[in-house]
Amino acid sequence: MKRLLALLLALVLVFGLVACGNGGTPTPAPATPAPGQPAPPPGEERPELRIGVTFTLSGGWAAAGSDQRQALYMFFESRNWQLGPYDVTVIIEDDEGSVETALNRARRLVEAENVHFLFGSHAANVGYAIAEYAVSVGVPYIIPCVAADDLTQRDRNDLLIRTGWGSSQATHPQGYWAYEQGYRRIAIMTFDFAFGHETAAGFMRTFEEAGGEITNVVWTPLGTTDFVPFLAQIPRDVDAIWINYLGVEANRVFTTFRDMGFQMPIIAGSIATDEHVLFELDEEAVLNYPFGTYSIQHWAESSAEPHVRAFADAFYERVGRRSSYYAMESYAGLQLIEAAILEAGGFIDNFDAFLHAMRNNEVVTAKGRVIIDEWNNPVQDFHVRRVERLPNGELANVIIYTFPAVSQFWIYDPDEFLALPLYTRDFNTAEHNRLLEELRAAGGPS
Repeated sequence: MKRLLALLLALVLVFGLVACGNGGTPTPAPATPAPGQPAPPPGEERPELRIGVTFTLSGGWAAAGSDQRQALYMFFESRNWQLGPYDVTVIIEDDEGSVETALNRARRLVEAENVHFLFGSHAANVGYAIAEYAVSVGVPYIIPCVAADDLTQRDRNDLLIRTGWGSSQATHPQGYWAYEQGYRRIAIMTFDFAFGHETAAGFMRTFEEAGGEITNVVWTPLGTTDFVPFLAQIPRDVDAIWINYLGVEANRVFTTFRDMGFQMPIIAGSIATDEHVLFELDEEAVLNYPFGTYSIQHWAESSAEPHVRAFADAFYERVGRRSSYYAMESYAGLQLIEAAILEAGGFIDNFDAFLHAMRNNEVVTAKGRVIIDEWNNPVQDFHVRRVERLPNGELANVIIYTFPAVSQFWIYDPDEFLALPLYTRDFNTAEHNRLLEELRAAGGPS
C-alpha cells in the first residue's frame, strides 16, 4: 500500500509538470536574488542563462527521466531560478530515448532556443549522439547520467563535461572487491549493448587480474522477457553470478534466478537495484536470502551523511518516495555547475574560466565530494552496497564498504589505458594485457 500511494503521488507530480516539459519554460525568476546568489549592481538587470535540457520522459525509461526532471525543478526552485549572476531559463525536451529524436531536440534547443549549454539524457547511444552534435556546433554539453566510457576518454573534448560517472569506473573496484571476499569463480550475464559491455569488462579485468576466473559470459538482447534459456547457461558450481540490468528486466532476472533454484550470491552492476526500480522488484527475490545481493554505486540513498540526507529527505518530501541515482545525478550536476559559475564569476563568454573552475574545485554534492579530472570526468567515492530491509519494511542499498576517490582509470596509468582499445563485447583480459606488454616494450604511448 505504501508503494502504491508513493507511485500515485509521483504520477500526480509528474503530470503537474508536463506543461513545463517538451519545450516549456519555468516560471520567470523573481526580482530578488536567491540566498547566496550575487545581486546585480544597482540599476543593472541580471543577464539570462539559457539551459537546454533533454530527458527521457516517455517510453520504457521514462521513470529515470521523470526523476531527473523532478530534481532539476527542486534545485532551481530552491534558488529562485537564479544561478550565480544569472536569471535562469530552462527549456526541457523529451528525447524519447531515441537518437534521432534526441538530435532533433538538441538542434532545436541550440538553433531555435539559443541555449548557452546542453544538459541531460542518460542512454549511452543518445549521449554519444548529442555529444557529437554539441562539439560540431561548439556548444558545451554537461552530462549528468550518460556513463559511456569514451565520452571522457578517447573522445574527450573540453566542450564535454561529465558530472556523473563512467561505466567501468564503478566495476573496476567491484571486481577487485569480489576477489577480496573470497570469490574465485564467477559467471557473468548482462544485456548486449555498450553499457553492458563496458561494465562487464571493467569487472572482468580487475577480477581476473587479481586471480579470479570468469567461467563464461552470457549476453542477453535488450527487451528480453524470458531469461530461463540464458540462466540455464550459468554453471551451478560458481561462487557467484555477476549481472547488470535495470527496470523490469532486473526484476525478471532476480525472479527467474530464484525460481530456477540458484543458490549463490548475486553481484549486481551499478543500477540493477537502484531506488527508482527497487520498490517494484520482487522483494524476496532481490534479497536473495541467505546469499545476498550486492552492487556498487557512488550513491546510497540510505546513508546518514548530511549531504545525502539534505537532498534525499527533500526529494522524498517533494515526490513521496526515495531518490534514485538519476535524480541525485541531475541535482549533483547542477551543484557542480553552480560552484564553477560562482568561482569563475560567470559562464557566458567565460567558458575557459568555468572549465578551469570545474576541474579545480572540490565540491561536496548530494553524492559526496567530487572533483573533475583533466579528462572532464568526476573522481569520487564508490560504495559496495547490500540490499537490506530497513526497520520500516522498505528495501534499501546499505553501504558495507567504500572505495575513496575512484578515478575512471582505477589504478592504471591513464596514458597506457587510453592507448589500448575501448572495452567492448569482445574484451579478453589476457589479450588486453598482452597488448599492454607490447605497448610497454615499444616504449609506451607516443
